[in-house]
Amino acid sequence: MTSSARAAGAAAPRLPAHRLWSWPVRACAGLALLLAAAAVALAQDSASAAAVKAAYLVKFLNYVDLPAAAFAQPDSPIVIGVAGADDVYAELVQVLRERGAGARPVHARRLAEHEAPAGVQVLFIGAQIDPQRSALAHAARERPVLLVTDTSDGLKAGACINFAIVHNRVRFEVSLDAAERHSIRISSRVLALAERVVGVH
Repeated sequence: MTSSARAAGAAAPRLPAHRLWSWPVRACAGLALLLAAAAVALAQDSASAAAVKAAYLVKFLNYVDLPAAAFAQPDSPIVIGVAGADDVYAELVQVLRERGAGARPVHARRLAEHEAPAGVQVLFIGAQIDPQRSALAHAARERPVLLVTDTSDGLKAGACINFAIVHNRVRFEVSLDAAERHSIRISSRVLALAERVVGVH
C-alpha cells in the first residue's frame, strides 16, 4: 500500500468520540487520502485494490456519524468486521497497525458468513458473499451498522456504501436511504467523491 493511501494527521475543535481524527485532518489529509485512493488503478494488481478498500473503510469513519446505539459503552472501540474478503482484512490490519492512536480505538475482526455481527459498527462484505442471500448481511440490516459491500447490486441489498470498479479504478456509491435506516449520517464530503448517490439528499 502506498504511503499516500495511509496518510493521517491531528487536532482542533472537539468532535464526537467515535471520530478517528479531528476536523483539519478530515478536511485536508483525509480528503487527500480518499482522492489518492480513488486514483489507484486496478491494472497494478489485485493487492492494490484490496489496499484501497481497506484505506476507505478506515477513512470513512472520519466522515460518518455513528449512532450511540451502535456502541455497548460510550468508550467502546469501533470494530470493523470483514467477511468474504481475506485480502481486504489483511490490508485493514496493516492500516490499523500503522494508524497510531486515535480518539477511539479501532479494531478489525474477521467474520464468518453466518456469524452474527454483534459488537460491529462497520461491516464489509466482500465479493465472495452475496449480500442478497447472506444471513450476515440480513442481520446487519437490522442493526445500527455501516454496511459496506463489494458487488454490483450492493445498494439494492441494503448497503450504505458499495464499492464499484469504474474505468478500472476503485470507486464507491452511497445509499442515503440505507444510511438513514441505520441512523447514520454521511458527510457531504463523501457524497461529493461518490460515483453515485441514491436516496433523499
